[in-house]
Amino acid sequence: MLKINLIYFILTAVSSFILGIFLSYKLYKFIKNKKIKKRFIKSKFGEFEAKSFLQNLGFTIIAEQVSLISNMLVDNKKYNYEVIADFLVKRKNEKAIVEVKTGKEAINPLNINTRRQILEYMLLYNINKLYLFDAQNKKLQEIKFLFNKVINSKYFILIGIIIGILISFISILFFKFFFKIFLS
Repeated sequence: MLKINLIYFILTAVSSFILGIFLSYKLYKFIKNKKIKKRFIKSKFGEFEAKSFLQNLGFTIIAEQVSLISNMLVDNKKYNYEVIADFLVKRKNEKAIVEVKTGKEAINPLNINTRRQILEYMLLYNINKLYLFDAQNKKLQEIKFLFNKVINSKYFILIGIIIGILISFISILFFKFFFKIFLS
């Protein structure tokens, strides 16, 4: 009898443990899906607000959710990837991309993910301007990237060698001419 009770206890404990893990997983997935849906609804509402905001500023909406396929080489193997910008707009004959952000951190253009995303848009889309719309504060910011060109130090070394050779050659000619005048 004691053995049977112990077996029932162990089976009950193991099955309860497995059931607890299963229910915890389902609860985790449910909460995660709720957060994703909430974020999706918030972003769609932000895009809806952005659309009327942009139209009130005189922008013409050319397209929404503008998809672009680009490619990259990784170890000489070509990969395609898709980029989707929120709005392609036009105002005063200038095409622009407008990216809408709603999160607390995402609305900051210096946020690493936001910055990289809008930089990618600037490089891939054939546009004149790029804007970031902060849906939370209803604020449109024009974004311009200022690139500092880095000169490779190898070029400085090469230029230094060439200049050194030229100065040496000019010095030899000068001294040859100088001594020719005084020694003759």
